[in-house]
Amino acid sequence: MLQISDQTDTLTPPPLVAHWFHAIDSPIVDPIALRKAKRLGVAEQTRSPPKNWVPFSKRDNVALEKACNSDIQTVPVNEDHLFEVNIKKREINPVYWEGPIFEVRRATWFVQIDGTWIPCEEKMAKQIEEGYLKHKPYKRPTIQPTEKETEGSANSTDTLDDTTPRKDSIEVYIEEKEYLLGPYLGQYVVYKDSAHAWLL
Repeated sequence: MLQISDQTDTLTPPPLVAHWFHAIDSPIVDPIALRKAKRLGVAEQTRSPPKNWVPFSKRDNVALEKACNSDIQTVPVNEDHLFEVNIKKREINPVYWEGPIFEVRRATWFVQIDGTWIPCEEKMAKQIEEGYLKHKPYKRPTIQPTEKETEGSANSTDTLDDTTPRKDSIEVYIEEKEYLLGPYLGQYVVYKDSAHAWLL
């Protein structure tokens, strides 16, 4: 897992930098597809979680963040403001025509799935951030590998994905694990450093 932050010192937690994304697959509702399925007598398919996420532009990101911290309900987005985001529902839909409605996320933590970084669900990100503030991994000194360790890893035949922690690495930080609640029950987070954590 990866956190987006702007770290200036190790005494205080780095401020969160939120980035807004919207899904482009697996719509929440697609009225045209629903009507077509009803007309053909086809059963409605179960929605799978979105895998493809697109960031909003810098301009839209600023507008969405401002609205999130105020009473503004909807924000016009994208080129020519042809779409709008419902801040409370976290949905994006076309303004002038009927079309699919997609999920929107305010992203502060990301998880890698099938080699692609996607924004965490906001409820999960909130729990991860609460654990981050509790365990304060940003105060931990950064340990640089020695020359011998670097040579050893370069000559090693082991294959290890960058996102897969070694067992001995996990054990160093195991006391700082944060158990997740709700739909994530049974999973926990181990904080590696100021910007990385393992979801186990």
